[in-house]
Amino acid sequence: MSNQTQQVFDQQYAEKVASNVRTFETIINILWIVIGSIQCLTLILIPFGVWNIVNSARGLKNLKNIVPYADWVPNAYEKSLTGLIISLVLNFIGTLGLGSVLSICSLLVRSYVLNNKRAFIREF
Repeated sequence: MSNQTQQVFDQQYAEKVASNVRTFETIINILWIVIGSIQCLTLILIPFGVWNIVNSARGLKNLKNIVPYADWVPNAYEKSLTGLIISLVLNFIGTLGLGSVLSICSLLVRSYVLNNKRAFIREF
């Protein structure tokens, strides 16, 4: 494979990975907003609902920055493990398990990003 062909392949791979991450994150964040809205309808779960809506809105706003060769992306996902585990536990309590499914999905997206780290790191 020529160097130019390899560069085109790498660019296509990086664009596909970044697109997949944006798609996964969009779905997860929209579902969190739905869950958060439902939580806000109950008095006892309002704090969980507000937390989920605010964090999801931030996540949706940040999607445009998930692009190929954005080296901050794998770094952010590497640092996210503790927060995801806390979210998993709290949402198991606050959503009776439903939020745990989305937390597990977020862990899977984290794994996908870290397994495809080269899509976000440009090698010279």
